[in-house]
Amino acid sequence: MDIDKKVLDEYDEYKSSILDELKRISLPKEHPFLKYPKTPESRNLEFYILLSMMLRKESNIPKRLLQKCNAVENGKFSHMKFLEGLDETLILYYILVVNMENISSVIYEPSNIRQNNKTLEYSCVFKFPTECMINIEVKTMRCDPFEKEANLKINNVQDGTILIKKLVNDDAGYEKLLSEHRDAVELKNSTYYSAFNRNIKKLLRSLTAKKIFNAK
Repeated sequence: MDIDKKVLDEYDEYKSSILDELKRISLPKEHPFLKYPKTPESRNLEFYILLSMMLRKESNIPKRLLQKCNAVENGKFSHMKFLEGLDETLILYYILVVNMENISSVIYEPSNIRQNNKTLEYSCVFKFPTECMINIEVKTMRCDPFEKEANLKINNVQDGTILIKKLVNDDAGYEKLLSEHRDAVELKNSTYYSAFNRNIKKLLRSLTAKKIFNAK
């Protein structure tokens, strides 16, 4: 058997396993994965298949992440919740792509790092330069200026126009961006900057606690 056929056979095996899991979990009828592989958004399911191949059969993390991506909020389908769930999978996928040879294991919602009643997404155990466990929390910041802002006055803006909005306190970078794109429309409302800071402070508080386990 040549290497290409072996990989394809392995891919088909993991794909079948993920599709079986998809049938078992309860997803709202609007969920993109139910249209796999007919639409571009539904093909994000491939990341769960590839994660399964990377982590091998003994890991149930891809299926757990798939279950978490049910996109249900208040009993209804939420596209934003779908994207948040997908983010957790994409972050882990790219971490493994870059560091696969240096990661000995991945732990899903590790109980030994639950502090202040905070459960993180997953941890990766790195081998070099010294063995250590990196605890990962994925936080999606909703910064779309069209989602909550009022009085933006962009009704007459044409497709292709650059919109610039300040989300973090970076005056020099912001002014440089404005000077480089003099035809851009500046969105001046600043509601997201304070929300961004609040979320960061809240996250830091939830992750800061007395060290309760012996690990780097």
